[in-house]
Amino acid sequence: TGTTFGVGHLTLNGGTISGAGTLQTLDFNWTTGSLSGSGTIEIVSGGTGSTSGTFLGGVDGFDIVNRGVFNWGGMNGSGQALVRLGSHFINTSTGTFNLLVDAWFVAPGGQGDGYFDNSGIFRKTAGAGVALFGQGQGVAFTNNGTVEVQSGTLQFGSSLVANINQSGTFLISSGAVFSVVGGGHTFTGASSVSGAGAFRVGGGTATIAGSFTPAGALNVSGGALLFNSAATVSGGINLTGGSIGGSADSTTPTLDWTGGGFANGGGSLTVTGTGTVSGTQNGNIATFNLRNAGTFNWSAKNASDQVVWHNGGRFTNQAGAIFNLTADAWFDTPGGQGDSYFDNAGTFVKSGAGTTLFGQGQGVAFTNTGTVEVQS
Repeated sequence: TGTTFGVGHLTLNGGTISGAGTLQTLDFNWTTGSLSGSGTIEIVSGGTGSTSGTFLGGVDGFDIVNRGVFNWGGMNGSGQALVRLGSHFINTSTGTFNLLVDAWFVAPGGQGDGYFDNSGIFRKTAGAGVALFGQGQGVAFTNNGTVEVQSGTLQFGSSLVANINQSGTFLISSGAVFSVVGGGHTFTGASSVSGAGAFRVGGGTATIAGSFTPAGALNVSGGALLFNSAATVSGGINLTGGSIGGSADSTTPTLDWTGGGFANGGGSLTVTGTGTVSGTQNGNIATFNLRNAGTFNWSAKNASDQVVWHNGGRFTNQAGAIFNLTADAWFDTPGGQGDSYFDNAGTFVKSGAGTTLFGQGQGVAFTNTGTVEVQS
């Protein structure tokens, strides 16, 4: 209990290592069996650790501290790595953790939380599929070092920690994806997300307060993405569900919008090239300003032939920009949900054969300081 001792080599291929002390080693090889208790295994600086196979047991209340190089290739028969009952994997500032498999790092319901704390270098180096930390009662991943997504997809999900502050660096390689799928993840002012790959939000809330410069397309299919620091989304945005908002003023060359909406924060997104809104959907804008500085093509409306904006939602068609409306829709703000606005300083073109209505009742206020062309 509380004792620290060392061994040159440690192999765990069955049974359980338990206790409350600290075991230091230069070489830890784990293929099956479990770790339990309140103790710690520490891979010292210059040492190596590894897991492999599909018969890996759980880490139950135990901590693993890596100061060397750890190659994780193990999981159980269900594709999971069980880190539970308050266990921590701590990759220190001198540590390198190479993830070689597409595994789900999870703490099953009722078995406490698990944690992965990265202050060193974490690399997803293999696996064309998905490696997931969290979701449900999952493992909370906190990055204060560097995360490199070199292959496949790395996902951060929900855990018993309501919101996790991510203050480190995230590098996404070409063809790779980093995704938030659940829980709250705030990328603080000290953080950076960059690389040739893609960033996605499929659930939970991703709040961007630091540098955000991935070159791949940004995909939002669920949850919420909040830009609280200005970003240039150079790869364009695909919005199919969830919402984009935040307090900052960001830009993108292209927007393809087929579901979800823009909501919350009072900030703006300027589309500098081509924007397209299509499908049967509300086309919702609320407490946010969507700006067009290029060419915007709007054909979307909901099943009731409405476009629904509310709570100060605003579309600004800037000087020199073109807005093409092909949907015959009522741009509406439901009663009790504040005003909404369409500000035209460019060219607004209506080409639908039926009737388009701005306003009426508590509707969307249309202000024209540019040109309106009613072609049909």
